[in-house]
Amino acid sequence: TVLPSRSSMPLMLSLPLRTVICAPSTTYGSANRYFALRASVIVIWFVGQSISTQPAINIDARRSLHVFLGLLFWIPILVRIYWRFKNGHPRAHGQSDNTHRFAKLAHYLMLVLLGSMLLSGPMNAWINPSAGLAKAAFFIHSNVAIALVVLVIFHVLAAMKHLMFHDDETLARIFVPRSDLKKQEEKERA
Repeated sequence: TVLPSRSSMPLMLSLPLRTVICAPSTTYGSANRYFALRASVIVIWFVGQSISTQPAINIDARRSLHVFLGLLFWIPILVRIYWRFKNGHPRAHGQSDNTHRFAKLAHYLMLVLLGSMLLSGPMNAWINPSAGLAKAAFFIHSNVAIALVVLVIFHVLAAMKHLMFHDDETLARIFVPRSDLKKQEEKERA
């Protein structure tokens, strides 16, 4: 993979929001923004988990911080989810059909869980707490957060498995800019 020259850097700085948030493997430097989005989700999760451990006088402040961070990253996360569903899940070179299907299922499941958190979070924060819908939103939001963390842990373990035991580019394509395999195959056919 060839990285862009320094002369193309101003072009990279003027990329549309869609590219900045969504395409970790297609443009130089966007992997950092993609990891920053992942890190923001992790920070939001930790702040949310810390709400119940606060003294009673600090609970509202911690909940407000969680809501603020959730709102701050709501649109970038939503755009990322939309982009992945729109563009599909690329196959890594050397990846078997079964591995690709399983990886695709895991990634889409993580995105669906994250999307349900994007919906249940605002409902939980802004609906009257005595309403049944608010209680359901809280139940969904808190349990989906746990399910998402469990799935992310399995995801990281699977990435480590690919790093240690497989000769494919599954892990490398996260860090190295490249165009999608579909685009490469289309160019080879033409």
